[in-house]
Amino acid sequence: MDARTFVSHFKKEKDAYLRDTFASEASLAGSQRRKLVAKLGSDDELKAFVDTILTDAYYTILLALDGSATLGGLQHSFKILTEDGNPVSESGDIEAEAYEAFHEAKK
Repeated sequence: MDARTFVSHFKKEKDAYLRDTFASEASLAGSQRRKLVAKLGSDDELKAFVDTILTDAYYTILLALDGSATLGGLQHSFKILTEDGNPVSESGDIEAEAYEAFHEAKK
């Protein structure tokens, strides 16, 4: 696994979480979403808002793992290894791939 693949799995997880949150009526999130949409009147605006929050959260976590952002107030570089002990990335690789996946793709 390389940095691009690692980041792409985070992006897939974020997208699945957003899709599932807005598809499920039976979950707590679905119930809260219905209440908010009833007040706001627009599911699309709420979905865009939640998407932005999730994008920021996932992107920040990836940057923190790469050492270019803080994680809980501390900033460290982490070495992420595959099961075989091979590094997923070199310093800065995850940051570059995360920017492309989470921000460039939206342009």
